[in-house]
Amino acid sequence: MSVVFLFFSNVLYAQEKRIEGTVINEAGHPVADALVSVVSSRYNYTVGQAVTDSLGHFAMFIGDIDTEATVITVGHISYELYAQPFSLPAGPMRISLKETVFKMDEVVVLGKPNPISFDKGELIVDVSKVKNYERLNTDQLLNRLPGISVSDNAVSLYGTPVTVYINGVKQMMGTDAILKYISALPAKALSTIKVIPLPTGKYGSDVGAVIDINMNRDMPEGYFSQSEIKGGLTGKDLGSYGASQFFMMKKGRVIFNTLLSYDNYDIWGKARDSLYFAGADKYVLGANEVNGRRGAVRSTTNLTLDLGEGNLLDFNAFIYYDKSKKTRDWMSRKGTPNGNDVRQEDFRANISGNDDMYSGVVKYSSDDRKKSHLTAYYSGMYGSVKSKGNYYRLDDDVFDGFQKDDVAMKGHMHTFAIDAVSKLSEKSSLEYGVQTDLNFLTDDVSYFDFETDALRSSSDFKANEFILAGYARFIYNIGKNHGFSLDLRDEYTRYKYDDVSSGEGDKHYSNNLIPRIHYWFGISNYRLNMRVRTFMERPDYTYLLPGDRYVNDYYYEKGNPELKNSVTYQFSVIQTFWGFLVLDTRYSIRFNYINEYYGADNNAIFKTYANVGDIHGFRTFLVAPFELLGDRLSGEFNGVFAYNMLRDANPELGLGKNKANWAGGKIGIKLFYDVTDRFSVNSEYQYVFAQQPFQKREKQYGVLMAGASYAFMKNKNLIAEFKGINLLPRHYEHNSSYIFSNNIYDTYRYYRPVFSFSLKYTFNKGEKVEHRDNSGNFDRMLPK
Repeated sequence: MSVVFLFFSNVLYAQEKRIEGTVINEAGHPVADALVSVVSSRYNYTVGQAVTDSLGHFAMFIGDIDTEATVITVGHISYELYAQPFSLPAGPMRISLKETVFKMDEVVVLGKPNPISFDKGELIVDVSKVKNYERLNTDQLLNRLPGISVSDNAVSLYGTPVTVYINGVKQMMGTDAILKYISALPAKALSTIKVIPLPTGKYGSDVGAVIDINMNRDMPEGYFSQSEIKGGLTGKDLGSYGASQFFMMKKGRVIFNTLLSYDNYDIWGKARDSLYFAGADKYVLGANEVNGRRGAVRSTTNLTLDLGEGNLLDFNAFIYYDKSKKTRDWMSRKGTPNGNDVRQEDFRANISGNDDMYSGVVKYSSDDRKKSHLTAYYSGMYGSVKSKGNYYRLDDDVFDGFQKDDVAMKGHMHTFAIDAVSKLSEKSSLEYGVQTDLNFLTDDVSYFDFETDALRSSSDFKANEFILAGYARFIYNIGKNHGFSLDLRDEYTRYKYDDVSSGEGDKHYSNNLIPRIHYWFGISNYRLNMRVRTFMERPDYTYLLPGDRYVNDYYYEKGNPELKNSVTYQFSVIQTFWGFLVLDTRYSIRFNYINEYYGADNNAIFKTYANVGDIHGFRTFLVAPFELLGDRLSGEFNGVFAYNMLRDANPELGLGKNKANWAGGKIGIKLFYDVTDRFSVNSEYQYVFAQQPFQKREKQYGVLMAGASYAFMKNKNLIAEFKGINLLPRHYEHNSSYIFSNNIYDTYRYYRPVFSFSLKYTFNKGEKVEHRDNSGNFDRMLPK
């Protein structure tokens, strides 16, 4: 494979007088589908023509010309015609277009280009073309894109969980931290968003979908800032509140941005669970309520240095730190189901802790407009989760202490990656690279007697993981928006763990060859994106931890160090009709499916993770965006349906049968209504249908949220926003049941209405720079 890489990466194609460049608008964003022409005015003929792609790039070959009587023109329906005398440039060109404005007796008509373009099965979103993008933060902008859903705990695309990249680098900061970051990041600071529903081998073996958020590298010289304060209510109590400050500037070849935020979260939760032990004829009823607060500080900084000739050096640093205090009250009611011999005990816990995380990225990227270019980066992260708790039992109306705990998990992760692209011909190219991951984890858990501080039990767990992967993807463009690719990734993994407290340990080795075949096709009213791929899921560290985790006197959790990797083979077809209606259909076979499993041990419940069997699954997702009232009212209908079949169930789990079938799904609607150019309202509703997997039964529920925003001041740069979540009282309770060995474990979760208000102010000062000089050194448009 190495020989093949070296051979293709050194293939050279020499052509005389080849010119290339990028077409952008005044905001510095790429202009797709613009016609670039070089015309000889002396002899009245066209020397060469090209159409820009989704990133604004173009390339053409020209013969011998008299440059003294030659012009270059760029035409696009949404922009003024660009025409300038032409001379052979020393490097890639950059051409800036002005937006077209037609005036007809006090009527102004602006061109309305589509913000989403199609490129080899991927979607490129030009942020500057999204309506009202100046008033949105990144999470709000993502939520307006068809098929993308952003909630408080996840981002999904067509119903598939998303891995977030920023400037082409996978983020290690964790899902919660990423969501908080993009919720404070102004969309105005972005250039493009790449949406990848079917990722290639470059993005790993276990990634379902990718969203790559690219910061604006071509802003005018000057600075831009946004300040935001926010607060809210949870029910009738004070909810979460916080503030953030974003600052971005460009000076010469340096681009700098930083985001500092503080959030104080309301920790509230209410739940109830019940269990019937068939063998012991024992009935348990418990209620839990959690109250407390957590204060969190985040800081994210990005620095980009333009090294000239399209080469860039990027630095990124992320810092997170929080402290929390909470109380937990729960009740245990034990006895027989008919109510005889009932005994009730009340418990309380006071828990405090803190989490911290620090990550950094250094990335180098060469000019992606050259025939061969590469990116190389290092990404590292250190983090810890620490908690201490005091537990009490009610005795004679007094809470007496009976136990203490001390929990600490620490780890650091390191990634080295080199990604390269070689253009083999006008229709073919090769993407290839190598990635190395080094991950380390320690987990210490200790339980002590409350009065004597004597050690009751402990678990000391250490683990490390080494991953070495290489990938290659051959791409062939049959025509415009028509082509295929062959993708191969080889991944070697070594996982080692050591349970110091028990003296046990083991090593696991695996090597997986992960092929993918991808085909795409697009015309004006129809697009097809089809792929056969292999998807490999390694068990999460938290699934592997040995030892028991105390929760209460009848329920505990334990890890499973013997989990095997889960491998999935999937066939996916994504179709887009009439430019807006998307139908995503997938069929998959998953071996050694990893899922949570409940069991009974000594009249107590335990929860663990296990390879439960093989899953055959069918899933289809439909999204139907719409625009009404002259595009003032927009939104989408969406729905997902899934059908799963469990085969060859793990007999050690005692599921009682070797196969099970179940269906699930949900439907939703989003509405965005721009009442005026200052006032907007929005709402979203999701209804989740009941489903019954092999061990779990979930009842249906619905979630309603709504919001409004108003832009003040002349420049509309003071924006007030209001949002409400969980607005349907009858849907506050979510119910799930777990059935195992003739036992039934029911859980109920209660959700209160949450209301929030925010006020943000944006300010920018910069020069409107038009790049008319088409010679010398030119910046790269977008990172890869």
